[in-house]
Amino acid sequence: MLELLSRGKKDAYQNQNPVRTWFGSHYERRSPTTREYRDLIPENQPRFGQSFDIILPSDGDILTAFDLRITMPTWLPPDIVTINRRNPSKVRVLSAPYRVLTSSGYVNMPPAPIAYGWVNGITNYMIKKWALFADTMMIMEGYGEFNSWYPDMDTTHFQAPLIHASTGRHDASDNSIEFNATLQELVFRVPLPGLEATGLPLCAMNQQKIYLRFWLRSLSELVESGLLPAPPGVTAPLYELAPAPWARSILVDGVPTGTTSAARFLKGPTIYARTIVLNVENDLRDALIAQHIEIPFRRQLRDYWEISKNAFSEAPMKHTLLIGGYFQTLFMGIRSIARISQNKYYDLTPSPGGATEWLAELGLNVNGQDRIYPWGPVAMRTLANNTQIGRDVTAGLYYLVFGSSPDDEPAGACDLTECQKAAINMRFAPVAADPMTGSNQTSLYVIGLSWNVLVIADGIASLKFVD
Repeated sequence: MLELLSRGKKDAYQNQNPVRTWFGSHYERRSPTTREYRDLIPENQPRFGQSFDIILPSDGDILTAFDLRITMPTWLPPDIVTINRRNPSKVRVLSAPYRVLTSSGYVNMPPAPIAYGWVNGITNYMIKKWALFADTMMIMEGYGEFNSWYPDMDTTHFQAPLIHASTGRHDASDNSIEFNATLQELVFRVPLPGLEATGLPLCAMNQQKIYLRFWLRSLSELVESGLLPAPPGVTAPLYELAPAPWARSILVDGVPTGTTSAARFLKGPTIYARTIVLNVENDLRDALIAQHIEIPFRRQLRDYWEISKNAFSEAPMKHTLLIGGYFQTLFMGIRSIARISQNKYYDLTPSPGGATEWLAELGLNVNGQDRIYPWGPVAMRTLANNTQIGRDVTAGLYYLVFGSSPDDEPAGACDLTECQKAAINMRFAPVAADPMTGSNQTSLYVIGLSWNVLVIADGIASLKFVD
């Protein structure tokens, strides 16, 4: 290097067939880019129970990140908000009268001071559904509930607490529930195609309007209560049905201190999108526009059904899947009607007093052949946590995993697009009725993690596999 420098050829080493070594250096040209943080405002005001749209920037080149930033309103007065954020154990709200099913019949209970807060993991459960559109064509759709547990599987033990804190998730204690009534800005991550790799080339889709639509749950579906006092002989946890902490008395250290806001005065959430956009030079932009781009991406498909009270028996039960796709994993969740009425969406376990698992056996049959033989749910969950997903999680889901993809590519997938019949075979365990509803009726859902390919050519985005 010193000899080349003395001859005035200091760049010869970098430009004339350089060799990569541990101790050498070489020169590689990189296209200049600038990273720009953009805040996108929804086209219409976000309101509970309605939808809103966010248009992706048409003057940006490559989208590399897209998050919703959400600030929830509160029903507590400003002076109580300060107390609640410092010490939520001091603040309680008077409940409505309620009744509980005991061994001798229903017992009426008087109002009690309990905790109220936005549901556990509020940002994920508030988004009932979202979809990515190119003009009128839906490219992909997703569900907030999927975000409540899949990123938890796909992260590390170090990052998991940060994800929980940014989405309003907690340990389900009374103090944590009360603290969730006065949350600050939270995050909902949207897994758009290409964001985990090189980004989504917006400049190559310049002939279409690219936007996202989000559907929000209603206000009555987004508040949960803490534990209610139980009458003698009832050991199961009791929570208020249809929690509604509106115009109720507030107690601070047991002393009445004002009332909560009425529901009609509670404004909707404040939502905007925080994005990262790369702006590139003209040559690279022209190359992206002229290139035929194919981006494989994960998509979410959902199948939902209910099981009545009298269907709980030890006899086998079968459900034909109504979704088709190139699936890598099927996640099945079972939630009691009581927990749905209480807005306890994260609780996927049966009520105490009976079996601790909903199912005794679970399997998958495709075109008359057993793809997954009937196994016990504990063994199947242990197998998934130890070998098939990235991190152990506590969600009471049932996993049907066909393959893992550490390189973000399909692996071991089960193609259900053209099959004649795919059925989930189940055998239920004897579960107990919930004392707040007197029923063990449940709703079941399957979210399939499927694959598709986004094709971008001539300024138009389309799906390679429409089915």
